[in-house]
Amino acid sequence: MIRRPPRSTLSSSSAASDVYKRQQVTFFLHPDYQPSKITVKEPPFEVTREGWGAFDMDMTIKMLDGSEQIVTHDLDFEQAISFNELQCEASNVTTSITKQQPTPRQRNDVKAGNSSASKRKRSESPGKLQLSYGNEYKALKDEDMPHQWTAFVRGKDGTKSKIRHGVAQVTFFLHPDYQPSKITVKEPPFEVTREGWGAFDMDMTIKMLDGSEQIVTHDLDFEQAISFNELQCEASNVTTSITKQQPTPRQRNDVKAGNSSASKRKRSESPGKLQLSYGNEYKADKWTVFVRGSD
Repeated sequence: MIRRPPRSTLSSSSAASDVYKRQQVTFFLHPDYQPSKITVKEPPFEVTREGWGAFDMDMTIKMLDGSEQIVTHDLDFEQAISFNELQCEASNVTTSITKQQPTPRQRNDVKAGNSSASKRKRSESPGKLQLSYGNEYKALKDEDMPHQWTAFVRGKDGTKSKIRHGVAQVTFFLHPDYQPSKITVKEPPFEVTREGWGAFDMDMTIKMLDGSEQIVTHDLDFEQAISFNELQCEASNVTTSITKQQPTPRQRNDVKAGNSSASKRKRSESPGKLQLSYGNEYKADKWTVFVRGSD
């Protein structure tokens, strides 16, 4: 049974005092998050975000003696907390988990850009996904084209970002006076900006990553800076942004025999051992990735 690692388990007199000998932790998030590189220099060493997709996250743990350890954690949305243990020396860092070496095929996949960090996986976690659709508005000093508007599909609260939120593409159906009047946007941000003289009702077809579609209509609003409606989708209709690589037959046999990389440990004979943990907590669409102590 995996136990939740406490945020602090060691006394100030132990060899692991002084914020577990960590000076800082740098978390490398998926590029859809901006900023995607987050450095935390004070405990708790963690980052919390909301999103619809899991991904492999690299973390660089810099110790107070200047040494560094780079670890990778696959965000887990199947349980409330998931973590690995990391064993460090008082003056150096030694990982307590032996990672299996990649196969030649895996190396080729990485070279070809086909690693698990670039693939996709389905999230079976229950919950709901919030989207918003509407428009921003800005008045212009042009008598012929006095209005500038941006129609959009975004996450909740109409906040602009480069996160997909489970959306594959959005097709905007503009007034026929605009040519082309049918605009399909396949990458975030999902929006279209135009200038004109009149408002109109705009249809939008929102295609999700699982293939389902939502058709909505928005009446362009030139009375306020931003106007939008909220759209609620079932999480079961959302496909997340990463796919876990399937184990090979040999890996499956290793797991059955208790020889998987996750079960192997490397014992350190040096005194002053320090146990850390790295992983993530999960609740609905909110996750917290961390580096903490371990019991």
